[in-house]
Amino acid sequence: MIDFESILLVIENGEGISRDDMFKKTRKREILFSRQLVQYFCKVFNLSSLATIGKKTGDKDHATVLHSYKTINNLIDTDKHIAEKVKKYHSQLLFTDKYIKKKNSLMEMIDKFRADFNLMETRFIELKLKFNDLENFVSMIDNPII
Repeated sequence: MIDFESILLVIENGEGISRDDMFKKTRKREILFSRQLVQYFCKVFNLSSLATIGKKTGDKDHATVLHSYKTINNLIDTDKHIAEKVKKYHSQLLFTDKYIKKKNSLMEMIDKFRADFNLMETRFIELKLKFNDLENFVSMIDNPII
């Protein structure tokens, strides 16, 4: 699932604005735009309520988040460059989500393999001990102590 951290990372890398700067109380265009993108994608991927998104993005209220969402939507409709940028970020987030799901699936398989291997190793040791006991028994029969 796409999470807040993934959205932050994609926008932070794509826009070249640090998360600290992104959530400062400023209206500088590039910083404001980055924050609006984060809020937009949080709403698009329905991560949480508008109020919660606002809290996570610099202690903004729900109306600010809704305004950001509408602003980015309007820019997508009117600015081809921004539309391409938003499309690129959207694709990166979907790719990141698929990558994380595949990684988690592989990690689960590796964990299962390790557990199976540990179980086989334990059984092998048990069989080896039984075999050693059997060898000792046969040795006692072949060489009785009289």
